This record gives sequence, structure tokens and C-alpha cells, in this order.
Amino acid sequence: MSSTMISEAIIMVAVIIAGSMLTQVFFIAITKFQYSSNWATKDLSEKMLTSILIIYATNSSSNRVVFWVKNIGAISLTRQLVKMSDVILISPSCVSEFSYSDSGSGWSFSLLNSEDEKWDYGETIQVTLRLDNSLEPGDYTLIFVVYNGVKTEYTFSIG
Repeated sequence: MSSTMISEAIIMVAVIIAGSMLTQVFFIAITKFQYSSNWATKDLSEKMLTSILIIYATNSSSNRVVFWVKNIGAISLTRQLVKMSDVILISPSCVSEFSYSDSGSGWSFSLLNSEDEKWDYGETIQVTLRLDNSLEPGDYTLIFVVYNGVKTEYTFSIG
């Protein structure tokens, strides 16, 4: 009889330990899910508050495109965040992606009507895209994508 009681006690302790381990794993999973959910909500909220619009684009020379982008969203972007943006140019013959660059092939920008160093609601940036090759006649599509994936497109033609 005492061996039965000892066996039952050992089984009871094992069940309690297994249950507490399972509870711990469950709480860790819930915490990770909550963190992921909070991150996704923050990311979605930021995207919803970000809105930009290319208002005009033109070629200023055979290998240069200038375009203007207005911030029409509630998020202010620092210069560093703007520099994380991508410019994509779709031409009749290829698709090219350009990163920020102060010189050489790439793009640079200037804040036009800003009183500080942030790109705020209602303010416009002038973007200059420098290309390695000359622009051929045809239709071009510019896509400006900010750091969080929000984008704007503009189509223009060259004679």
C-alpha cells in the first residue's frame, strides 16, 4: 500500500511539473504574439498616416529627371527617413531602382517650403534623379517609395 502511495505521489509531482512547464510555454507564446500584434498595429498605423503625392515630373536634361513630391499625410519625415526612400523609373526598355546619393547616379532632394529639417504635412520636396544613360523618347513612370513602403506614381512622356 505504501508503494502505491509513493507511486501516486511521484505521478502527481510529474503531472504538476508537466502542467507548469506547459503553462510557461503557453505564456511565452502569448507574450510573443502580443509583441508581434503590437508591432504590426504600430506599423499599420504608421502606414495609414503616411501619404505622399508626386505633383509633377519632367526631364531637365537628357540624363536628369526632376520631380516634386508633396507630403499629404500626418507623419513628418526626417531627412534621414527621406534618404531611406527609393526611386524607381520604368522606361520603355527597362526598370531601374535608384537609392539616395549626393553625387553620381542616384537621387537627391531639397525641402522647398520647410521651416525646419522635417518634411511635414503640406510641404514639398524637389527630387533630382541623375541617370547614367540618356532618356529616350517614350512614356516613363516614376515611383517614389518612402521607408515604410508607402508609394506614389507619376507617368510622363518625353517627345
